[in-house]
Amino acid sequence: MWAFGRYDLRLGEDEFWHLTPRQYAALVERHEEAMEWQDYRAGLVASVIANSVPRKGGRVYKPSDFMPTKRKQKQTAEEQLAFMKAFTEGFGDK
Repeated sequence: MWAFGRYDLRLGEDEFWHLTPRQYAALVERHEEAMEWQDYRAGLVASVIANSVPRKGGRVYKPSDFMPTKRKQKQTAEEQLAFMKAFTEGFGDK
């Protein structure tokens, strides 16, 4: 808890020790929301790249497909390979 407060929340030593549990929980919640927003932005870029290559019958990727907090289940090895093939085709590789 202390390490998260000091490192991730960037609280000073005095700031950390003067927080109430409710204040700390509010800061942690806000930090998690910010991390999810950053994951969404990265997922948006990844989905645009993945969807930039027209594929016959290809899957349309959503930002949440690339967000670790939104992944419902792990991809199989075959799904990972299919994604990487589609991704590299976008750069001219066959």
